Amino acid sequence: MNAPRLVLFLGVAALASGCNCAGREFTLSHTFHVHATADEAVCTTVRDQINVGDDPSFVAVKQFVGHVELRKLSVTVTDPRTDPSSVAATGNGSVRVADAAGSAALTLGTYGSVPITLNSTKDIPLDAAAAKKLADLVLTPPNTFFIEAEGCSDVNPAFYDFRVDLTVYAGVF
Repeated sequence: MNAPRLVLFLGVAALASGCNCAGREFTLSHTFHVHATADEAVCTTVRDQINVGDDPSFVAVKQFVGHVELRKLSVTVTDPRTDPSSVAATGNGSVRVADAAGSAALTLGTYGSVPITLNSTKDIPLDAAAAKKLADLVLTPPNTFFIEAEGCSDVNPAFYDFRVDLTVYAGVF
């Protein structure tokens, strides 16, 4: 069977089986905490593991997924003052992706000058190579990756939380 017929056959078979597998966009979110006293560095870096296999939207289409693409990256301040001593007014930093806990990370993007106020959001331009690496890690079992966020403040003490949102598209092609 030639490739166009195979693709058509697979698409018809998927629809016949009741699969909503043309593609699905979903957002992976993770919250990071900046806790820096007056005598500490103005930047805090944290790396956490993300298991995409835990996301119900991904699980619903996982068996049909042949393509993954990172479409959007953003940061949002979720709690501007987790400690009353916090005086930080603006933040900046970067978001990175890695395949293991101790491995080198690729920078997905950097952000600057986000007001540390409730729901302040900044979209981050994507680095294509790092976004491709993330897509490969999402697509390849065990469907896990490490996300590393750096939150820097204009001044310390800085105590605030921010969320990193990765909007991912998973589709057949």
